[in-house]
Amino acid sequence: MRKQVLTVFLAGVLTASMSMTALAGWEQEGNNWKYNDNGNYTANGWYWIDGNNDGIAESYYFDNTGILTRNTTIEGYTVNADGAWTVNGTIQTKSMAMNNNSEEAANTGNYDSQYPLAGMLDQLGLNFAKNPNGIDMLYWSQDYQSDTYGFDAAPVNRWEKAKETNNLGYYYGLGQNFDEMLAIAKLAGRTDINLPYADDAKAEALANNIRDFFKAFPNWKTASDYEKASHIARWIEQADYVTNPGNDGTSYACLINKACVCEGYWQAGALLAHCVGLGVVPGITSAANHVFPVFNINGIMLGYDAAGQGKETLFYIYDVYEHANYSINRAVDMETTDFPGNTYKYFKDRGYVVPTRLNDRFDSSLIKSVGVKGVTQDALKLQ
Repeated sequence: MRKQVLTVFLAGVLTASMSMTALAGWEQEGNNWKYNDNGNYTANGWYWIDGNNDGIAESYYFDNTGILTRNTTIEGYTVNADGAWTVNGTIQTKSMAMNNNSEEAANTGNYDSQYPLAGMLDQLGLNFAKNPNGIDMLYWSQDYQSDTYGFDAAPVNRWEKAKETNNLGYYYGLGQNFDEMLAIAKLAGRTDINLPYADDAKAEALANNIRDFFKAFPNWKTASDYEKASHIARWIEQADYVTNPGNDGTSYACLINKACVCEGYWQAGALLAHCVGLGVVPGITSAANHVFPVFNINGIMLGYDAAGQGKETLFYIYDVYEHANYSINRAVDMETTDFPGNTYKYFKDRGYVVPTRLNDRFDSSLIKSVGVKGVTQDALKLQ
């Protein structure tokens, strides 16, 4: 669901009986209503409309002919008899600075703290779909793709989507488990999502933790890659690193139990990165038994290893080519042979060059020289 903010406030407002005069853009056609926004009819999407110019807008959906949709469910979101978006019967609103058309003003709605991802799932690649058994899942998750298209086709589909969008997130880390999927649905106000395999208590705990993350990072929608990655790193590093595998390799272990193995940092970092629209891939060590999140920050792949010694305050340059050889053991030419997960070819095809210096992308005050395997290179300080 993509919501837009109308830049012209209305003088009239929809009422329960729809008994309003055709003022300030609203036009009635029989039993239907349209909105004329400076000569153009709103259509084919969601729009925030401040009906009585009180600084509070409601959200409405117009079909591709411009007709206001009422008393139904659209894209998983419920609209009442007036056409306003509701959650559990409560009309959802957004605060709007008077005569201020900035996106920042539009993002200060009073529903955000409870449903911070409302209207954002499609653009974040977190859209839901029902599998052949009628179970709702994230469309690009391994589970949905395998259930729907088969185990062999699933990685191919996700890999092609990643290449098409230049976003490896479609291949890595989307919906690691059902608890995460349900947490995402809760954050978007998607009460229609059917996930019987999820643990509702764990999903709610995850959702609340992410709500707290957003509250501590109020400008997350407009923040830079660097700011997003820094806040994620600081959030996941609150968990203690433990060495016993057990069940400590989940985002729940990291974010809720505050104790996890390295996999937990990766899972939690990926979950938060997907929620804020930041590129992320798993970083693999030479031993291939240690993983950590690697973020795409200003076009540079930088890893943060919360479990590593002495790396609690820095993002390190991640060599995508060296580590691709560690993670994929195949007797093929990785530079020319395309197959799901061949990040070596993915980055080569896009002309990616692993840097040693960061001064052309970041302020010098954020850069620190470090020694890595006997070579001096730059690292990026956490915010």
